[in-house]
Amino acid sequence: MAQKQLRDKLGTTAAVALLAAGLTSGLTGAGSAAPEAPEAPAESTPVSLALTYDCTFGTSEPQAVGLTIDTTLPSSVLVGEPVAAGPLDAELVLPETLWPALGAPASIEGTVTTNLLGVQDSKPETVSAELPVPSTPVPPTGALTVKSAGTIPVWQTSAAGSLTVSVGPPSIVLTTQPAEGTMGTEVLVESVCEPAPEQDPLLGSVAILLPGEPVPPPGTAPLPGMPGPDGVVPGLPVAPGAQAAEAGPGALAAAPPIFPLTAQYINGESTVKKTGAKVVLGPGLLANGGSYINPAGIRGDVALPKAKTPFYAFDFLPVTGLAEFLPANDPNGKLTFTEGTYPKPDSMLFAHTEVYLRISDVEINGVPYDVGPDCRSGKISLDLWGQYLVTSGGTIGTHPDAPLESQRSFTIPPFSGCGVEEDISPILTGLVSGPGNQVTLVLKTVGK
Repeated sequence: MAQKQLRDKLGTTAAVALLAAGLTSGLTGAGSAAPEAPEAPAESTPVSLALTYDCTFGTSEPQAVGLTIDTTLPSSVLVGEPVAAGPLDAELVLPETLWPALGAPASIEGTVTTNLLGVQDSKPETVSAELPVPSTPVPPTGALTVKSAGTIPVWQTSAAGSLTVSVGPPSIVLTTQPAEGTMGTEVLVESVCEPAPEQDPLLGSVAILLPGEPVPPPGTAPLPGMPGPDGVVPGLPVAPGAQAAEAGPGALAAAPPIFPLTAQYINGESTVKKTGAKVVLGPGLLANGGSYINPAGIRGDVALPKAKTPFYAFDFLPVTGLAEFLPANDPNGKLTFTEGTYPKPDSMLFAHTEVYLRISDVEINGVPYDVGPDCRSGKISLDLWGQYLVTSGGTIGTHPDAPLESQRSFTIPPFSGCGVEEDISPILTGLVSGPGNQVTLVLKTVGK
């Protein structure tokens, strides 16, 4: 009913135009929306982790931001039961050096999204908890400490073993308020955060048991989740993306890599030409990457968090949407498979991946707009290039000055399957699909 009222007021074309404007504000990693977590089980263990990140806000220099996470994890669950963490308490510490870069605001407010990577049964899955940053005065001197709380979505279980949980870089969005009587204006800034070196991001682990299986003694459960000395994330397959083994050209080799990559964090952004929207991608994780001989290349599994970012269509109407990059060789899977050639001269990497773009969870001015469960584009071919070292990472993407034409932009194909009450795929295609879109990904080795 709400969707019909919205369409009656705006007309189908106008309503979908707003949808198109907002959907590109949430390009995310593959995977369906995680359910809300129930209350933590009685038998749970407190876990806590304090980490430091180097975060840039807009054009600022990197700032040392502290994040402390406190929650609980069950010691064990049965196969098929969800792993539900307890209530999440977070403490964000913003340094004094940040305020001059933001125009010396009088107060700030916004959100901090914590990203937690769970690894079980050879599959990485990132869940995210968006926590409010209430309006808080900026102190005249010293750091600003903000406390917040929220709920962590659950991880589903499907096989006996263990689930390990590690903390990835946060996503911080702040709105600054100027002091009264000054010439300043309200400014929205987003962060790009990388972990400071030599930190252990492991939060904890949960044993996943068969019925009747005893709980393992403390210390015996494996604690994977982040790379070990060999650079491989324990619990994940050595040959990543094994679900694509029969995908034809570009299929993966079963042999181990000749040079395993330590896990790498991923941040980036994508610009959709027709809407002009700049979309923050990540932070995510490239796990179990490696250099392979047959076929030659650099490959790995990518886990990216889901994101839903507000966008104001026509400068006043709030639109939110979720768009997911799904791997083309496994449209319903949770891993994006990437493949790249060996580094070119001057440490240049040419990389290729194929994905779909699926649209869901759309709201226009707070009113849900049902586009159905299978609203997606045709196959998107991404050819990326840039300077890259297997030992430390690098920056790759499309660019108008790239050496190959296919690397200078990417095309969003037509959409299909969009709409429940009526097919709006042609309208969505006209508003979003087309060439000239850009993407940039920054990869940084964990601990570097």
